Amino acid sequence: RRSQSGTSISVLATSGTGEGALYQSFFYPSTAEPATNADVRWTGFTQGLWVDKFGNIREDTLEDNKLTLADDYIVKTIIDPTTGDVGVQRFLDSDADGKADNPTAPLPTIPLREVKGIWEAGKQLAKLDHASRRILTWVDANNDGVVDSGKDTKGQTDGTHTAASGEVIPFTTASAALLKEYLRADADAPTTNPFKSTDIIQFIRGCYDTSAGGPCPRSAQLRDRRLTVPGVGLAVWKFGDPVHSTPTIVSQPRESYDFIYGDPGYLNFFKRWKNRRHVAYVGANDGMLHAFNGGFYNRGDDTATSGVVEHGWFSNTPTSDGRGQELGDELWGLIPYQLLPHLRWLAQADYTHVYYVDLKPKVTDVRIFTPEPACSNPVAAGCIHPNGWGTILIGGFRMGGSCGACGAGGAAPMTVSIGGTNRTFYTAYFALDITDPDAEPKLLWSDMRARLGRQGNSMRLISRSAPRRAQGSVHPMCSRRFR
Repeated sequence: RRSQSGTSISVLATSGTGEGALYQSFFYPSTAEPATNADVRWTGFTQGLWVDKFGNIREDTLEDNKLTLADDYIVKTIIDPTTGDVGVQRFLDSDADGKADNPTAPLPTIPLREVKGIWEAGKQLAKLDHASRRILTWVDANNDGVVDSGKDTKGQTDGTHTAASGEVIPFTTASAALLKEYLRADADAPTTNPFKSTDIIQFIRGCYDTSAGGPCPRSAQLRDRRLTVPGVGLAVWKFGDPVHSTPTIVSQPRESYDFIYGDPGYLNFFKRWKNRRHVAYVGANDGMLHAFNGGFYNRGDDTATSGVVEHGWFSNTPTSDGRGQELGDELWGLIPYQLLPHLRWLAQADYTHVYYVDLKPKVTDVRIFTPEPACSNPVAAGCIHPNGWGTILIGGFRMGGSCGACGAGGAAPMTVSIGGTNRTFYTAYFALDITDPDAEPKLLWSDMRARLGRQGNSMRLISRSAPRRAQGSVHPMCSRRFR
């Protein structure tokens, strides 16, 4: 069926000539799956493509994560004037001069989803076992609007919540009892009920197993998202549609505050993280913000190969806990607290479409953190925030969530009884510390207000510094960013 995209593209230029990678998201509102005769709705894709020094966009034809001009086809998108479908023309450049050998005779046109990207996140997520996913959420247990970290920011693995445990918990069936009311889950009895908290959690995670003793025996009663994936077979397409959430790529720090403002502390921050992993952050209408592994970009030729000249290549090293085994793998997902009551809609067999995390993330470097003790050496492995600097991501819902300040005639805001007390859930912004891409994100705050309204505009940040001390210096932690 017809592919669509409401997002822009993100270009990560890695040299003065503009060579690097381009990242785009797109989606299909409907896809027919012959193996099940199902109409699979709202499938999402995010892929990386090459940009060469001539300004051409190229696929990774050999699927080797290396840009070789003579092998990787130049690609151009076209729109079929009759059907309106997006297609991709591919051109040979056998002499590697940056020009198509025959610009009027492309190779056969293919659908956008068949382009060979450096990686494609939807396929990688379909390959990933649902039980292996790292998905987090926040439960505002004391309803104070503050993200309480306690002693354990990962939460209790048995699903309980105590004063000593953090409010950021794993979105797993171990947390089903705690999440039950937030998910508006049905009663645990009868056992055939397909909308119990465990069912909703397993659906969001991507489980499909109809066996009586399996992890999600009622999955056949929920929405079928299975597609035939090349090299995999029939698998759950877990990645939802990123309609407006343009992928945001983060690698080395890029604000250049040491140059702009002469801040030597920022230079230490840059040195510490100049070689950090590339990560693509994408919100989607599957209820969460995703972080996808982009690996490590290397300029120029790969000296380990002979007989071929590369113009850039990606390498990869998994995280210390085994995430990111391949390029494009999901490192983690985060489900905002305010969207928990909306998740059951995604599992309904008659699901049409609802917006969730549909705003492009805003990423910036800020000086709001307390340096770790190891930061006496700014480039030490244990130093995460040298001189108090770090990288944060601010996310939002755009048209997702409940709106308390919208015009009359719309749906009433989502109100749910939690522990016998009604709570109303509105649209929100949230901020994450993503300084270390190999670690789980830290939820810094979440701002939910009845009068916030919809989030149609891009975000801007303001900075403020405290007055100088009498001796003319500024306290290192007095520079702050405000939402």
